[in-house]
Amino acid sequence: MKTFLSILILNLLLVFSQQNIFATGIDIAKVLNQPVTITNHNNKTFSGNISRTSSGVIRIHTVADQGEVIFTFKSIDISKTEFPGNEYFILASDLYENGDFKECINILENLYKQRYIYFDLFKENELSEFLTLLSAQVETKNYTGAIALADNLLTHLKSDSMIDEINSQVLLCYYQLNLYEDASIQAKKLLHKKNVIENAISWWVLAQINFENKKPDAALWLCLQPIVFSSYMPIKYLEHCYSLAIAIYLEKDEPEKAKRLFFEMNERNLPWPDIPQLTDYRNKFDAIINQQSSVSKSISNESNSQNNTISTEQRNKNMNDAEILNIRKIK
Repeated sequence: MKTFLSILILNLLLVFSQQNIFATGIDIAKVLNQPVTITNHNNKTFSGNISRTSSGVIRIHTVADQGEVIFTFKSIDISKTEFPGNEYFILASDLYENGDFKECINILENLYKQRYIYFDLFKENELSEFLTLLSAQVETKNYTGAIALADNLLTHLKSDSMIDEINSQVLLCYYQLNLYEDASIQAKKLLHKKNVIENAISWWVLAQINFENKKPDAALWLCLQPIVFSSYMPIKYLEHCYSLAIAIYLEKDEPEKAKRLFFEMNERNLPWPDIPQLTDYRNKFDAIINQQSSVSKSISNESNSQNNTISTEQRNKNMNDAEILNIRKIK
């Protein structure tokens, strides 16, 4: 668990890093061009500029008194590789969380260019840093760039969770590029994974494609699956399934079912997704709710008016009855 002091120091480092990059204009390339350190299985370290031959041999170029010394290594003989610039991953992550995707991409692309031909030397947890670059590219709608990056990362990963996350991003890219056939194939592959319940993107994409192809019944069945079988644990893209199901019920002229899903969606604190395909249906749903609210208010006002009229008539009747009673008493 991070202490308050460690969090404070981290924040100060982030501010200092941002000042160095953006305020003083330090070129990140100068930092990344510093020497790389390699450790072999005998625990000996070698530092210098790194290069790679066409046959895959790693070279470390070290400046010595008498000139340059070149050390060569096979990948399997290297136990650890340390590239300069790891601190920039922290800054990039902070920029991503703050929504500054442009600067985040600028930093991570520099780190990617520095390392991508040496990916086989890195551990999986080190490569996972580039998932932020993948997400930032999707956020900025650079779908083709995201697919290319995903292809390279997938060749070096074995972790099911990371592979699934990357494939989910690729699926979204296919859909956004209107590559529906590729998107359908990718979605069906993901649906065969055991942990599919953690992410509803496959159900939503398949449902959305069916809906856009004028197959509302098939689309409804697909987007209701993760809703019906989900728990109250957070599931990615579940709000997309809810919203699409509401849109389909509106198309089928079944507003009461749409209302029930919308209220359930609010109970689960799921926001309406900001995607063009469903924006009009949110406006249509709001219009129906406002219309029903106006009708209910009008009925309520009319009912109150009738009650007031009845009360006045009753009061007059009571007064007449009292007068008749008094007359009888007088007689």
